[in-house]
Amino acid sequence: MSASSLFENVPILAAISRSEKETIRPEDMNCTSIDRARSTFRCPHREESWISSMYANSMIRMYQGTDHDLFTQCIGLQIPMNSSSPEDCWPRFIILASWPTSGSTLIRKLLQTITIPMEIALHEYEEKDRLLYVPMTPEKEGIGNYSLDIFGNVQRPVALPLLGRALIFKSHTGSETDDTTRKEKANQIRQARRMGRLHGIIRLARNPGDHILRNSFRWGNPTCYQMGDPCFFEKAGSFCEDTVDQARHYKAFHDFWDAFNDDLPQIIAHQEHFASLVHASETVREILNFVNTLVPEMDYLQFITSPRVDDMLSRIKEPEYEHGTLLTRICGKETSRLVHSITGDVSAKLGYRFDHESATWTSETSETH
Repeated sequence: MSASSLFENVPILAAISRSEKETIRPEDMNCTSIDRARSTFRCPHREESWISSMYANSMIRMYQGTDHDLFTQCIGLQIPMNSSSPEDCWPRFIILASWPTSGSTLIRKLLQTITIPMEIALHEYEEKDRLLYVPMTPEKEGIGNYSLDIFGNVQRPVALPLLGRALIFKSHTGSETDDTTRKEKANQIRQARRMGRLHGIIRLARNPGDHILRNSFRWGNPTCYQMGDPCFFEKAGSFCEDTVDQARHYKAFHDFWDAFNDDLPQIIAHQEHFASLVHASETVREILNFVNTLVPEMDYLQFITSPRVDDMLSRIKEPEYEHGTLLTRICGKETSRLVHSITGDVSAKLGYRFDHESATWTSETSETH
């Protein structure tokens, strides 16, 4: 499917097929001194002409077939966009809500891999156009500011999201440790929703036992990062005393996002599933189907082909431990039972079942997913 055919049904561009307006031309992406000074979508790269040239080609390929006047209006906007920017130029924001160590890096890699549209890719370069924009660097300014920070590394020649395209970005919002800050963040999210900027939430979930111990260990052992490393089992026991406080933070994070269930479309993606060679494809399919409901003009499921699935699965390294058992293995059953007494209500909503006898967690959907 060509880039132009993907856009022929977009409502804000509905007149394209009936109009005789000019198509996008290479000269439309020419940077002027004003563009460089203001850092517009036409010219976000201030240096390295080869990168600017690749970026321009990428934008032309991705937006070919859209209304010429609207396209040139949008790419002339200064980054970051602001409230005065035309509504038709904005993307659709989707938050990838993640309590730290939920597996956000992996799920973003999987989504990036599956949604590379080979038909319009720049095959001669490593970086390719993507119809689903999933930056690997989280936003710094928040969802109200459409800035370079939420693009990841904009020095890469990837077309930037405009014109109602989906933009999925990671956020640890809800992980704040004080109520005042969480309330401020909640107000920002509701404001973004009222403004029509925020369209949905993809929330990452992980069973409390593995997640809480993993999160405590990560920040205390920067040189022993992975749970599969031998040093994890040697050193993780020193973090057992932290699990109660971490359990309260885990609960607060999920309580935060549960409060938006009636205001925003939301889907839960389980780390135990997308880190599994058996279940990852179905989880990614569910996420893309969810995005389709938010951006109905685009068919993101078209990207799920056997070669792309194989490429995506090659990025998964399954853990050698059994999900849901780590906390008891390292800290003992009583610690796990105490953590469950704090997190049981939210973990049940997420689809986890706690076995009191073995003091371990399992996913209620693992057998049918």
